[in-house]
Amino acid sequence: MLTVAPIANNAANYYTHEDNYYFLGNLEARWMGEGAKSLGLEGEVTKDQLGEILEGRLPNGQSLERRENGKNVHREGQDLTFSAPKSVSVLGLVLGDKRMIEAHNHAVEVALKEVESLASTWVMVEGKTSLEMTKNLVIAAFNHDTSREHDPLVHTHALVMNMTEHNGEWRTLSSDTQQKSGFSEAVYALQVSLGQIYRHALRERVESFGMQTHETGKNGLWDIVGVPVVPFSQRHAQIMDAVGHEASLKSRDVAALDTRQAKTTPEKSELLTDWFDRLDKNGFGSEERKTSYAEAEQRMAKGEASSMSREVQPDITRAVTDAIALLSDKQLSMTYSQVLAKTLGGLEARAGMIAQVREAINVAIEQRQLIPLDEKKGLFTSSIHLMNELKLQQIATDMKQHNRTVSFQVRTETLTPVMEKVADTLPSIAIVTSQGLGKAQRDGVLDCVTMAQSQGRDVAVMTLDTTSAKAFTMDNRFASVPKMTLGDGQPLKPNSTLVVANAEKLSLKSALSLLESAQSANVQVLMMDSGGRKGTGNVLATLQDTGVPRFQGESSAVLTVKTAHIPDKNHRYAALAEDYAQLHSDMKPVVAQVSGVREQKIVTDTIRQTLTERGMLSEKTVTVTQLKPVWLDSHSRKQIDSYREGMVMERWNADKKEVERYTIDRVTPETRSVTLFNDQGKKQVMKPQQFDGQWSAYQRQTMDIKQGEQLTILAKQNKLSARDAVTVSGFMPNAIMVNFNGKTYRIDVRDGVKADYGYVTAPGQQANDTGTVLLAASARDTQPTLLNTAARSGEHITVYTPLDKMETERRLSRSPVYQQARQLAGGEGLDAKAIEQTADNAAHALWSKPEKALQQGMELAQESQFFFSRIDAIAKALPLHPSLDSQSLGNAFDRLVSQKAIIPVTSGKGAAQQHYVSASTWEMEKQILTTILAGKGTQTPLMESVSDTVLEGLTEGQKAATTLILTTRDQFVGIQGYAGVGRTTQLKAVIKVLDTLPAAQRPEVIGLAPTHRAVGEMAAIGVKSQTLHAFLMDANQRQQQREVLDLKTPSF
Repeated sequence: MLTVAPIANNAANYYTHEDNYYFLGNLEARWMGEGAKSLGLEGEVTKDQLGEILEGRLPNGQSLERRENGKNVHREGQDLTFSAPKSVSVLGLVLGDKRMIEAHNHAVEVALKEVESLASTWVMVEGKTSLEMTKNLVIAAFNHDTSREHDPLVHTHALVMNMTEHNGEWRTLSSDTQQKSGFSEAVYALQVSLGQIYRHALRERVESFGMQTHETGKNGLWDIVGVPVVPFSQRHAQIMDAVGHEASLKSRDVAALDTRQAKTTPEKSELLTDWFDRLDKNGFGSEERKTSYAEAEQRMAKGEASSMSREVQPDITRAVTDAIALLSDKQLSMTYSQVLAKTLGGLEARAGMIAQVREAINVAIEQRQLIPLDEKKGLFTSSIHLMNELKLQQIATDMKQHNRTVSFQVRTETLTPVMEKVADTLPSIAIVTSQGLGKAQRDGVLDCVTMAQSQGRDVAVMTLDTTSAKAFTMDNRFASVPKMTLGDGQPLKPNSTLVVANAEKLSLKSALSLLESAQSANVQVLMMDSGGRKGTGNVLATLQDTGVPRFQGESSAVLTVKTAHIPDKNHRYAALAEDYAQLHSDMKPVVAQVSGVREQKIVTDTIRQTLTERGMLSEKTVTVTQLKPVWLDSHSRKQIDSYREGMVMERWNADKKEVERYTIDRVTPETRSVTLFNDQGKKQVMKPQQFDGQWSAYQRQTMDIKQGEQLTILAKQNKLSARDAVTVSGFMPNAIMVNFNGKTYRIDVRDGVKADYGYVTAPGQQANDTGTVLLAASARDTQPTLLNTAARSGEHITVYTPLDKMETERRLSRSPVYQQARQLAGGEGLDAKAIEQTADNAAHALWSKPEKALQQGMELAQESQFFFSRIDAIAKALPLHPSLDSQSLGNAFDRLVSQKAIIPVTSGKGAAQQHYVSASTWEMEKQILTTILAGKGTQTPLMESVSDTVLEGLTEGQKAATTLILTTRDQFVGIQGYAGVGRTTQLKAVIKVLDTLPAAQRPEVIGLAPTHRAVGEMAAIGVKSQTLHAFLMDANQRQQQREVLDLKTPSF
């Protein structure tokens, strides 16, 4: 903690009095600062020296005394008091651990170097006064060891003398009560940040002793774990009682003075006995103290002390690699925090783990396992993606050049036009566009099968999910066609044709494996693109970039698409539920679809409520235990966060030919262990890596079931299979009765029901050739890919969206284009050298660790204002990166200033409180102003003049604003002081006037606002509105899809 106050009266006697250092053994007073060195003041401070300096009389004979009425009124200076955390004082004073005192002294030195950088004085040059930075101080530092309440308190009074040297001449330090630009004003302004720098330096040194610390408050307050502090904080308690725990630092300083008691002199032996008694009574007796120090020694021996350099352990390196692989399977880009979280989930908890994992991630970046997509190291793609793209394109190129598709017989069948082209060109690999209904997509596959068979080749169809597999199995046209699923291990027949349905879903990893097999067997691969949601990496775009031909299939049966435009989500879901109930009542096949588990539950609840109100579900409810499968792959099985207390684990015992069931009683991240109990209460402790593919996981929860309920079976149960759609027909003791395909089945509920409500699915999860899909979409999800995906579930689609009709139609007519990993990383070229160069360029563009820390510190320092000071940025950065110190951050700051990445700006408070802005902020502001200036006088007014009748009923301010908006020739107009002055009334007046214009001249008015509440206010008066965030997100998405935005016509 740092407090700042004028140096006390009679300072020479007070600060050197022996009552202030009972336990330190000596005065421990020393001269500090570059100014002290210049005056030859080094080593111990004597009482006489201090007295002379305080009076303004310097050892070199110069005097800074100022006489008024015969009295020296020279101001002595400032007392900067640095107080150690209470636990440091306890260990240093009560237990006599001198390392704590040395660590405190080191931290004081670090902080005072920053204070010294603020030193300045006033200089008169040619009749003009200017503030000049001197950066040298004369400081007398005194270590004291107790508070006024006789609690242990290591603290240093750093007496900053009112003097500094400028060009060989000694002057007083600057002061400026008006503009606040002087030295003392700078110290007060930066008091919190200077205190943070002191505490960080002390914490770093204490942790190097093997001590563990923990946060105790804001602004970097901390203490040592396990050391009692409350019994030794009587002075703190007095201050908190006076002002409360949420009081500001300034309020606490005032309270400290108001509650101060006169100092008394205790007996040292009695006081020490009392201190040890307090420790014993608060759980830190002799044995606890020995244990605490022994554990600290062990941590130091193991290299776990936080300030010591760490060698990354092999298990941590493996865990980082596994985390990258796990995330790469599911997404093209990943954040630093995702890699960190997944890595920690694959490791046993131990001291210093997070710091070691961070170091391992940095090594992965250096070794190009992770390729940064931004200079802040916040977003990455993986080398796995880059190399997989490279390999995929190389294989596709090899297939085009070396594989040969052979026609073994003369073709006699008539083919569709697109298949005629494929048959004539005989490509070894090709993409065939086949968008439309689920059946139409299978029609396209059948055309491919017919073409291959007409040329005498064997042909097989590959599906990528169970929904597609089921659809092809039930389609009699494919009864004699061999079918396979991705990853089922079936070999490809040489010189045959493989048709891949819904190939857009392929991930890079899966496509690579598939094409490697096809290349070796000389198999022709036809990839059917149905236009649905893409797999990780957008395989088809990657292949097309390599020159793989794309053939456009015939237009399929046109979807019947209706749209319902309902802004409020609850009303939107209620409308969907009503339509569902009506279709269900009419015995027409219907399914509701929406993205996201949370939204699916809301829509399900809404539909069930509507069906119950209509009498289509019984009022009687039976509550059962539901077991919902949790899908775990080879990567996620190893993650401790994949398991939750209460989950059910099942394993097939081949010897006993029965299913063994266990319940997870406890998950312990610290030891990465899962505690299980079976039905007989037998306990078993397992590690995540012990759960192999024989284990199945289920989430246990309750489920209310009514008669008439539509259920989907989730896993094999009784004689029912996964994905069977059943209807609840009745209840029996310990069982529910369901109908499926005209037969009744009994499901025992005592062990749980592996089923879920069958009303709502994710888009495209069901494969139906007929029926209606009721598709709920957010504004963000209202995209053509969603429509294409849902098309496999029915022939009629109703889209429920918050967007208006025009915007919905515009979006659904667009064709999506997805970026690839190399494009994200900024790479071009198809060879390994290009990939390596891309990775190197991305890595070289990274900020250094101190620079990245400073960027984070600057962002925190800018929370309330767009500028920041050097010390504030450093202080905010230090807690985020404990391995850095203020000197390395200061050097990085100066380097960024020299590189013009940080720009100094005028603060009006002098050089000591120099303000800065980031170059990006500066350029952004310049661009904004340039754009605004360029738009002045460039527009045709909405109206040449405004009639007085239009302005009736408005205030003078509203009239002026309305007139300005309607008659301005500027592209941008700002109106100040809009809050609480009837802006909605004024905006209604503008809309009313615009409505009088001819339709061809009437502008589209769009409202943008920072909050949903403001959006609602504009929407209530008929203005089409959205939040700024939503507008920018949509604009960015449209630009990614290569749409040229035209925003000249609307009025925002």
